[in-house]
Amino acid sequence: MRIAICDDKAEERALIVKMTKKIFDDEKNTVAEFDNGTDLINDHNLERFNIILLDVDMPERTGIEVGKYLRANDANTILIFITSFPQYAIEAYDCDAFHYLLKPINSEKFEQVLQKAVQKITIMTSKVVLNSQRGVCVIQVNDIYYIDSLRHNLTYHTTDGDFIVRDSLSNALGQLSAHGFCQTHQGNIVNLGKIQKISQGEAVLSNGTKVPISVRKQKEVEQTFINFLERTL
Repeated sequence: MRIAICDDKAEERALIVKMTKKIFDDEKNTVAEFDNGTDLINDHNLERFNIILLDVDMPERTGIEVGKYLRANDANTILIFITSFPQYAIEAYDCDAFHYLLKPINSEKFEQVLQKAVQKITIMTSKVVLNSQRGVCVIQVNDIYYIDSLRHNLTYHTTDGDFIVRDSLSNALGQLSAHGFCQTHQGNIVNLGKIQKISQGEAVLSNGTKVPISVRKQKEVEQTFINFLERTL
């Protein structure tokens, strides 16, 4: 995991670095620090950061300006803004910010936000191997909208089209439940991260697809979705 911290104030940056290293304390993780947005952008362009913590109020290029540039060129990096000024929150979310933390930083809240960021990254980067009609394919778990079952075949509906696999729904659920998937009906599994809205009897996905929810599973799916949002948002 590569984490970047950008704050022009050395003392405040050092505190954020210390708090971050306490959470990411093994050698697989790298914590880099920057006192300006330009150096951060140049380093990110060479090797992408997974999580970037950005101060908003910086000279030359503000954190919001840096965040907008980063988001325009990278849809996946987690952006977390840290500032003393709550009035910038709306602008920060225009950059598809993951979170907005106010100084002075509460250490418990800080750890909670970073743990949620890690969970989101895990979901976004997990992969599955499918032996399908299109050959043996590796796909990102996050690219799956939903899976439906017909006889002994499963159809994985993804951002790259459909993949038909000879398998059981229970096997697929066993593989994917830890990655934010749940069963909505006896013949369907849905990616909770792709749900836009749940109404009576159906889940509406981000691509407009409506996936049925059985009466028996309605409350369970709603609660599972709420728990998923609490973990990842």
